[in-house]
Amino acid sequence: MENNDVVPYPFWLKTLLVFGITFLGLTILDGLQNNFTGWSIYDPLVPLVGQFLPQLNHPLSHEVNGSGDSSWQWASLVTQLLVGVVLTGIYLAIDRKPRNYDRPFAYFWVLLRYFLLLNMFIYGFAKVFHMQMPAPSVGRLAQPYGESSPMGLLWTFVGYSKYYSAYVGWAEVIPGVLLLFRRTALLGALMAAVVMLNVFVLNMCFDVPVKIFSFLLFAMAVIIALPDLGRLWKILITHEAVPAREIKPFFSQKKWQTVGLVLKALLLLGMVGGQIFFYFSQMSKPETKPLLHGLWDVKEIQRNHQTVAPLLSDSTYWRKFMVNWEGQASIKMANDSLRRFEFALDSNQTYLNIHPRKDPANQYRLRIERPADHQMILSGLWGPDSVWIRMERYDEQQFLLLRRGFHWVNETPFNR
Repeated sequence: MENNDVVPYPFWLKTLLVFGITFLGLTILDGLQNNFTGWSIYDPLVPLVGQFLPQLNHPLSHEVNGSGDSSWQWASLVTQLLVGVVLTGIYLAIDRKPRNYDRPFAYFWVLLRYFLLLNMFIYGFAKVFHMQMPAPSVGRLAQPYGESSPMGLLWTFVGYSKYYSAYVGWAEVIPGVLLLFRRTALLGALMAAVVMLNVFVLNMCFDVPVKIFSFLLFAMAVIIALPDLGRLWKILITHEAVPAREIKPFFSQKKWQTVGLVLKALLLLGMVGGQIFFYFSQMSKPETKPLLHGLWDVKEIQRNHQTVAPLLSDSTYWRKFMVNWEGQASIKMANDSLRRFEFALDSNQTYLNIHPRKDPANQYRLRIERPADHQMILSGLWGPDSVWIRMERYDEQQFLLLRRGFHWVNETPFNR
C-alpha cells in the first residue's frame, strides 16, 4: 500500500528517471563487470546496430587500443541509448499507474555518485603524481612544433609542469572526496560538473579520444546536482530564502547506518589510500633509463665505405636517433620525416636488433661501439648496404623549454 503523503511523479519525470536508470545505470554496471570479465552484454548487438551507421568504419573493430571514441565505441553508445529507449517504453507500457520514485532515484543517485567519484579519483591522482601526462620525452622535445598532434600538444602543455599537473589533479580529487558524503555531494557535483565540462571541451578542441566518456561523467555530475538546482536558482538568481533540505539517513535502522559508515570509511581508505600507495610505490622505484636513452645527433654516415653528404632532401639520411623508452626508437631523417622502430639488445649489449615498428620481419643487426659516454657508433648491414654511423648525445637540458625556468620578475615578455 502506498503512502498517501507521498506525491506521485509526473509522467515526464517518471520517463526521464526510468530512461536514466536503464541507460546510465545499466551502462555503469555493465562497464564495471566488463573490467573483470572483458566482455559486455551489449557486444552481440553492437555490430548489428553499426550496420545502420554507415559513417563508421566497417567492419567494426573491438580492439582495445586506448581510444574511447572508436567506431565500436560510438556504435556501442548508440546501442546503449536504443536499449534504454526500448526498456523504458516496455516499462511505461506495463506500469501506467502514477507512482513515487524517490526510493529508486535515491539508489540511482548513490550509484552515480560513487561511479563518478571513483573516476575522479582515478584520473585525478594520475595527474597529481604526474603519471597521466608525464614530462616531455626527448622525442617530443626534438619534434617540430607544427608536427605535433593536437593531443600531443595538450599532453606536452600539462606534462611540462608537474605543479600544474598536480593542480588540475587536485581539482578532480577534491570533488571526488566531497561526493562521498551526502551533505557535501551537491558541492562536489557542482565542482565535478565544472571540471568535467572543461575536460570535455579540451577533449573536443584537442582531439583527445575520450569525448564520449568525459561527457557522460559531466552528465552524471549534473544529474547528481539536479534535485537542488531549483533551490540554487532561488538563492543565486531570484535571491529568495529557501529552507534547509532535510537529509534523511539512507538506512532507517541504526545498525545499518553504522555498517554504512564503516563501509564508506573502508571505501575511502581503499580508493584514496590505494591510489596514493600505488603511485608512491611507482615513484619510489629507482628511475632506470634504457641503455641507449637520449637524443643522438648523427655526425657522420658512411654507406658502403663512402661518406654520405647530409642533403636535406635525402629521405634515407639519418639526422637524429632518439630512444625514449626501452625497446622503442625513432629516427628523424634529413628531410624531417620520422620513422619508428622497435629494438632489442643482445645479452652482451654489443648488438642492436632493430626493425620497423609495424614490420617485424624486416630485421637489421647493428654493432654498437661506445668510444665515450656521449658517443655511439652503429655499424652493420642496413638492407643491401653496409653502414657506419657516428653519433653524439645531445644534452636535452639545453632545450629552451627545459632551461628557461620560472622568473618572478620579467622586464619584457619572454615569448618564443
